[in-house]
Amino acid sequence: FDRDFETISPYYYSVVFDETETTVEFAPTNKAAFFAFKSAQTEDLVLYFENQGSSQMKVKGTQNLVGYTTFEGVKQYVNIFFNHPIKESGYITDELQLKKSKSAKGDAVNFYVVFDGSVQVLMNYGLSWIDDKQAGRNLLQENPGWNFDKTVKDGINAWNKELGKIEV
Repeated sequence: FDRDFETISPYYYSVVFDETETTVEFAPTNKAAFFAFKSAQTEDLVLYFENQGSSQMKVKGTQNLVGYTTFEGVKQYVNIFFNHPIKESGYITDELQLKKSKSAKGDAVNFYVVFDGSVQVLMNYGLSWIDDKQAGRNLLQENPGWNFDKTVKDGINAWNKELGKIEV
């Protein structure tokens, strides 16, 4: 990607991948975050989750993905919701083969989900060191709903509040 098409701040990140004409936006909170993906192409949009250590990913229903990855012996759980149904999911084997599946568990699981590329896909997720249910509670507490712009605005306000503590 070209750094000229990248925007970076503490509360917002955006980049355009020129080869696929896909725009990715990101707005973090303390224990949750919001992604927005929009492709100029109408082909499938594929999101790839590269995990480390012992890991698991599992599709629940049509718009929820839960799982964990392990960092230095500690599990970090994720609970992800999408605004559109997942068309396909699976994992990539050690032999680099795609295997369609609703779940995968093992060492460094590389999981993918596929969406209709003609629509903007929103991904709202929470994190936890406890379990995926707590990750979901963190998401609902910090980032309820599907308002990406509100998440960015809340991030700006939180950043400005912290900067306001600095005396010059």
